[in-house]
Amino acid sequence: VGTKLVKLNKSGVYIRPTPAVGVKYVIKIDTKDYSTTLECIGEEFTDSENDVWCKVRTPKNGIGWVRSDLMKELN
Repeated sequence: VGTKLVKLNKSGVYIRPTPAVGVKYVIKIDTKDYSTTLECIGEEFTDSENDVWCKVRTPKNGIGWVRSDLMKELN
């Protein structure tokens, strides 16, 4: 809870309304944006492909899900 995350994936990160790849994204963190931080709010979900999703709060106070392998913890 409260962990700050920054983008790791160079092709951009999609924040989705549910923890699933097939769901249309609600927010995209742009390819060149490495400054946006997301806050994990304490919920995780492992999908059928064994990808772990983290429920996040966006900078504009939105809520969504992001795959944890696309982000890294901010130290």
